[in-house]
Amino acid sequence: MGDRRTVADVDTTRHARLRRSQRTRIAIWRTQVRFIGAGRVAVAAIYTLARLAKPVVGGLVSTLVASRAAATADDRDRDISSPVDLCAAVRAS
Repeated sequence: MGDRRTVADVDTTRHARLRRSQRTRIAIWRTQVRFIGAGRVAVAAIYTLARLAKPVVGGLVSTLVASRAAATADDRDRDISSPVDLCAAVRAS
């Protein structure tokens, strides 16, 4: 069958050949820098959600206010005014 090396063996061999400064840089990357980057992404996500909360709540409030307003007497003031239009819309899509 021959001498077969696994990926772990190759990684260990490559790691053994690295200079000490390179190993130090890799260790810093693995233990600190990656987590700083992940933390920045998390903070950006929370910031974005916080900025979007006000417009979303405002939209929901205005929708509720509009739905509770007095209904108009005009039956044509709807998105789909009759079952015939609904069938036509479904058929067209």
